[in-house]
Amino acid sequence: MYIRATEEQLREIELNPADEAVEISQNIAALAVTPLGGVPLAADMGMPMDYKDKPITLSAIAFEAEFRQIVDTFESRVNVENVTIEMDDTGGRIMPTVEVTRNGGQ
Repeated sequence: MYIRATEEQLREIELNPADEAVEISQNIAALAVTPLGGVPLAADMGMPMDYKDKPITLSAIAFEAEFRQIVDTFESRVNVENVTIEMDDTGGRIMPTVEVTRNGGQ
């Protein structure tokens, strides 16, 4: 299962998706854009945003490391196999692509 975590994915959230893959995809995308402490009843959920204050190449490395931990912690139905970081045309924004496998090999 390949997942591209973008803010655009979160513009039309399915609140009760029929497909578990859609639910997992939405959860992973939400984790990528939620700042740490941004969910009042789950203050430890989300990404530390200090990676944004680094040069873009270091930012991508820091994002990947943090993101792997966050997904492992908050989306236990999957294992992160690969995170690929691309940069937009301006070089000022990172765009992660996440490859996951469902627990149980799916």
